[in-house]
Amino acid sequence: MKYCHICTILGAIGAAIELMSVQTTTGISAPQQAAGAAIAVAMVVIPYCLARGLVAMSTSAEEAQLKRLNETIETHTRLLAEMANTSAREVHGDVSAG
Repeated sequence: MKYCHICTILGAIGAAIELMSVQTTTGISAPQQAAGAAIAVAMVVIPYCLARGLVAMSTSAEEAQLKRLNETIETHTRLLAEMANTSAREVHGDVSAG
C-alpha cells in the first residue's frame, strides 16, 4: 500500500513540474496549456484513485476483524459489569445482615 501512496506523491511532484513548464513556456496556445494542465492533473488523480481503491479493498478484512474484536470486548465488559454488580449486592447484603 505504501508503494501506491509513494507513486501518488511522485505524481504530484511530476505534476507540479509539468505545470511550471507549461506556465513558463512562451509561445504556446491556450489549448496547449489546457492539455498540459490536464496531463498534470491526470498524473496525480490516476495514482491517487488507484491507491484509494486498493486501501478500500484491503481494509474490509481488517474492519471485519476489528468488528469481531469489538463484539468480544463488549461481551467481556458486560460480563465484568454483571460480576461487579453481583459482588456489590453480596457485599451490601452482608453489611445489612450484620
